[in-house]
Amino acid sequence: PIFTTFHAFVSIAMALMAITSSLVSTMLGPLATSGLGVAMLAAAWGMVHALVPHRPIATGKAGGLSNLPSKLPLVLIGMAVGLVVTAETSTLFWSAKLLNEQAPSLAAIAGLGVAFYGSCNALVRFMGDGLRAKFGDMPLMLASLAVATVGFATLGISGSFAVNVTAFALVGFGLAILFPCLFNMAAAQAPANRGASLGFVSLIAGPPRVLAPWAFGWIATSQSMSFAFGLCALLLAVAFALVLTLRGLTSGASAKTA
Repeated sequence: PIFTTFHAFVSIAMALMAITSSLVSTMLGPLATSGLGVAMLAAAWGMVHALVPHRPIATGKAGGLSNLPSKLPLVLIGMAVGLVVTAETSTLFWSAKLLNEQAPSLAAIAGLGVAFYGSCNALVRFMGDGLRAKFGDMPLMLASLAVATVGFATLGISGSFAVNVTAFALVGFGLAILFPCLFNMAAAQAPANRGASLGFVSLIAGPPRVLAPWAFGWIATSQSMSFAFGLCALLLAVAFALVLTLRGLTSGASAKTA
């Protein structure tokens, strides 16, 4: 519950600062926007120093993940997380540029892409635990990936500012619950050492996260911004297939246990 709600507040902050940043950039310039970022980081530093308890970090139990019969489920989860974070990173880094290219006169509100993404993200995340309890992680993830894929496919073919803002909202709805579900599944793979499971999944997911900004920029330059966003739909289709495979593996393991 803490994980999902925590991310909901992150999404709200993302939405508020996205539109604030585009307004400040057009009114005062990018240097002022950078100063705003520095102020936010300084405030975060102060809050961490004041509010996070100074306590030793508990280490995981000996053996790490060596007792698992197979790490394949964790590998699949890590690959899915990597594809999802690539799609999210593309939205956060490039949505304003796409909207600005399509409607330069609306540069002051180019942050609406991330604003709608973050707002819709937060809405789902605040309801996330109830949705997970009602529908289960697997059906919820598959439906979410389908919604996000439709959003990215729309971005790939639409040249309309208003349509694309709506598409970013769809992407926000679709990507919202995936991280909590995937990381919850990762932790469940090794209940005795959840930290090791999460660390392993994060390691697998790391390379796509590192390469995503460069790859998206290269594709956008060689093809087009819309084309690059359209490719994100294909990435999420692969994530959909990974989750289906994961469902088969976990179902098989449950049947053997029974």
